[in-house]
Amino acid sequence: MTSAPDEDMSAPAAPKVDLALCVDPRSLLRFRAVLRYLCVGLLDVAAQVRLVTSSPEAKSLVLGSVQHILCKEPRWPLYRNRLATLLHALDARTPNIVHGFSARSYEMAAAVARHFNAHLILHALSMDDADRLARTSQVEVDQIIAGSKPILDAILDPGTINPSTARIARPGILTGDGPTCFTHPERVPTILCTSQLIRVNGVDRLLEALASLRNQGHEFMAFFTGSGPMEPALRKRARTLDLAAVVTFSEPSGDAKQIMAGADIFVRPAPEDALSVRTLQAMGSGMAVITIEGGASDAYVHEHTGLICPDGQADTLATAIERLLNDHPFARKLASQAVGHVKQNHSVSAMCETAVQIYHDLVLRNQTLSVR
Repeated sequence: MTSAPDEDMSAPAAPKVDLALCVDPRSLLRFRAVLRYLCVGLLDVAAQVRLVTSSPEAKSLVLGSVQHILCKEPRWPLYRNRLATLLHALDARTPNIVHGFSARSYEMAAAVARHFNAHLILHALSMDDADRLARTSQVEVDQIIAGSKPILDAILDPGTINPSTARIARPGILTGDGPTCFTHPERVPTILCTSQLIRVNGVDRLLEALASLRNQGHEFMAFFTGSGPMEPALRKRARTLDLAAVVTFSEPSGDAKQIMAGADIFVRPAPEDALSVRTLQAMGSGMAVITIEGGASDAYVHEHTGLICPDGQADTLATAIERLLNDHPFARKLASQAVGHVKQNHSVSAMCETAVQIYHDLVLRNQTLSVR
């Protein structure tokens, strides 16, 4: 004789995620590739995604069912009117998750979450973001996401944030199969710097380092692909240092990975206060990378994923570049280990799976288990 169960415990339906992803224009430009991979991953799990930003560049991320809501940032003195316009645009389908992607989007994301009684996620990708989060303890946040261990530590250090609400989710990028640097011994080595041409980024000191190396007889070609207010002064400095024949300033419009495909050494001549997709792409593409100690990233391990200089002085940079120019096998070993590190710690699949898990866990809080 068989007995029927006393009660039927049915599993909850799959969580329905309706996401409003708030991204400021600067972060969209910096993390365009990461956001695109995230949107594709969310489509795979049938999440509804609306990208909320004031940047028309978001059109490049609109694919499948992803929608773009173009809105002006709610700023004084037009805060109320702009926020009301945004809420009206979202009102046709109430979001249950609101994700603020960086500090400039936190205020807008919090206001949208309050209005729709949605779960709020705030994402930190820079030390400035971490500082802002540490000072927003009065905002009810369901989940804080830090892009690296240093950023997470900076968020938690003041003691204003509950550690149980914060976790790491590293940005994901695509990688190559192995090292690509110094694969053609007959070719002149190429050095790439994508830093913006502003005073704090150390590009002037990198030019001095290159001048020192050239005076010592080293052959190379160097490409600076950033832009910024210091560009005229830096071009003039390159001419003064007699580098015009080996240094090219160019702001390409193509894919950064195409630029990196033919380069050997990637140099970031100043500490990074914000996570850099460009540096991760350089590591993942198989270049030998030189960076400066400190900053927001935990991807840089000295003599494992690259050469990490203790400072950004010209002689320090020159020593690091010269080491790679003189020892191609060592440079290729660093590049190979960097590709492996990025595959393990910055995979697109891991990033998407973590985001989906966070979204589903939050939505499930509002679902009850039916008992029949």
